[in-house]
Amino acid sequence: MNKKIVLFIAMLPLFSVFAGTKKDSLVLAKKNVMVEYVPYNSGVLLYYSDPNDKAYAKVPVIDTLDYANSSYIGIAVDKRFYNVHNTSGITYSYSNDGDTLTVNYQIKKQILLSVEYTISSKNILSIKYHVKNIDSDAHSVMLKSVFDTIFEEFNGGFYSTESKKKIKSEYIISDFDRHQYIESSNKVVSIRFLLDENFSKYAYKAVVAAKPYFESDIFEGRFVEGRGFNTVLSYNNSAIGFFFKTLKLNAGEEKTFVQRILFSKTEFAFPDDLDEEPEQNVFVDGESDSENETQSAVTKFVPVDNAADYKPDVPSAVEEDDEEETVDVKTEVKTPVSVSKPEQDNAVTEARRNALKKEASSLIDRIEKLDDDGANTDQAEVMRLQAQLDQILRQLKEFK
Repeated sequence: MNKKIVLFIAMLPLFSVFAGTKKDSLVLAKKNVMVEYVPYNSGVLLYYSDPNDKAYAKVPVIDTLDYANSSYIGIAVDKRFYNVHNTSGITYSYSNDGDTLTVNYQIKKQILLSVEYTISSKNILSIKYHVKNIDSDAHSVMLKSVFDTIFEEFNGGFYSTESKKKIKSEYIISDFDRHQYIESSNKVVSIRFLLDENFSKYAYKAVVAAKPYFESDIFEGRFVEGRGFNTVLSYNNSAIGFFFKTLKLNAGEEKTFVQRILFSKTEFAFPDDLDEEPEQNVFVDGESDSENETQSAVTKFVPVDNAADYKPDVPSAVEEDDEEETVDVKTEVKTPVSVSKPEQDNAVTEARRNALKKEASSLIDRIEKLDDDGANTDQAEVMRLQAQLDQILRQLKEFK
């Protein structure tokens, strides 16, 4: 049975508890920041909001197409991975007092993860993670938070940090002092994920990559610096992931840490003094991080600053398992009569799939040649090619 169906059935009692909750309790808004809780799958949506400008009254800063399912928290308990949106064994609830929106995730009666969202007067969204062991046995816990950003897609945009002004391919950050933040912008509205001193106490890396590479059940993922944001089934679909250090929690023990995001329209007016957060139960300096260091090894490493000399293997739109010569459709249709019809149909289907993948690869190459950092790009031509590519990718999905 589909895991989502299992989870939905398991959540029915919880849904009934909150069925009578006021609709406006789903939204937390202050200044130019809006947080919306989605009971459907316990997802959280983030918006920039300008009450004085109708055009920017509610601007999504992460993908909203699938009710926040593409932005998620991943948690590994004793190295067993859970996605809080779609893994069975997780129950959730929420509360909203107007100042703080809290979402609680209980994993297998072992770990309680409480995530608190608060908004400061400086347009800073603070996301506080409380991780508590509610079991009688000790547990090892790892956490990652993935944000499916949308500003960079289809508009010639890019990510940036204090020391790296243009990030347009996969990038791994572990030197937080040098980068200070990761900015996502559509040249009007911007958000900055702050990599401040407090952040470095509990996180060990941040990754900008194609969203599908965050969706593996492997907690660490397999990232390759310099690889593009394209995959066989998506074009320029990027996301940011934050990976937190391993927690060793005894029975009843709890640890807390904070992640902060700054929202702005036009250029940033970066606050001189950020809201101070209590350091209760955060990671202490000198805490062993050998487990994370071992798991974060990257294969095919290419420094991103030299990425121009590196040809990404993903935009070829051909899977590694499909290295055999492409089959011609007409040849397969004229198969001798001795071959059964199911075999003929399978051959034709495979040939058609390979032909579509080859066509998608060609379109991606043409789009990439047109894209010269947005300075002289023929946007009308790019949009036309993207429309063709979207149609081909939808056809390819039918073969899955």
